[in-house]
Amino acid sequence: MAGEDRQVLAGLREIAATGVRLSVDDFGTGHSSLSRLHTFPIHELKIDKSFVMSLATGEPNGGLVAGIIALAHGINLEVVAEGVESAEAYRQLQHLGCERAQGYHLGRPVPPEDIDVLVRQRPTHRAAGDPGP
Repeated sequence: MAGEDRQVLAGLREIAATGVRLSVDDFGTGHSSLSRLHTFPIHELKIDKSFVMSLATGEPNGGLVAGIIALAHGINLEVVAEGVESAEAYRQLQHLGCERAQGYHLGRPVPPEDIDVLVRQRPTHRAAGDPGP
């Protein structure tokens, strides 16, 4: 491991030791390194929206989403899908075992002053078998 990577690893371990959960954002694009998933104290992978958006259209990237979820679960990481904009994509992600999702299908951005109202209006739990939005 290069000296710079050792410094990054030490810093990430220090942050994780405080209870902060660390994510790899936009996994599957850019310079994601599979070897670093084992080395760095990562808790979850965020699947890039470019892959998630293909779920509703039936494009070939759907297989990549399933593979990323399986890979993450195989090394005990949780998964967050970003860019979930349709009920169909949300259903497919649930079927594939994706733990969390974010996107316009689940909620639009709100100004900071409206967050407390939004939180108070959300149900605190779902009925058994309710897939959500």
